[in-house]
Amino acid sequence: MPDSVEIYRNAVKTALRDGIITQDEMDILDGLKKNLGISNEDATEIISQEKNVPERVDVNNHSEGNRFSVKKDALSDIEYTYQKAMDEYSSGNYDKARETFEKISEDRKTKEVFSWLGFCCTYTGDYVSALKYFNSALKMDPNYEIVKKALSMVRKKIGID
Repeated sequence: MPDSVEIYRNAVKTALRDGIITQDEMDILDGLKKNLGISNEDATEIISQEKNVPERVDVNNHSEGNRFSVKKDALSDIEYTYQKAMDEYSSGNYDKARETFEKISEDRKTKEVFSWLGFCCTYTGDYVSALKYFNSALKMDPNYEIVKKALSMVRKKIGID
């Protein structure tokens, strides 16, 4: 099993390159964890070790649609705010999630932040802003497939395509 643990650990390191495990990355880590036969406890420990923060992430907590829970005292302010925005989005509070992601975007201009802003705007019917945010994400990564699909859908909704 040591090879499996090392594979999982390397995947966690890759996910943490930008300092945050995004929802997409957590989904991938969950699948990898299952395929490698790594327990939730071991996965939590590995993630915590790689962040050098004890008990940072609980990968076994899937309540209320949250993929994992985060303790504020174990995170930087930006990481905590990002997780708060993800929780708001997961709960369907798209306006609140948008506000929070907009605060994040003041300091962290990443394709992930812009794509989440685009999704929030799409769900609230602000398609013009959604176009703006999706285009910003695509400028950073022209091959960002999920955003390309979302952008196409929004363009069709407002009659551009």
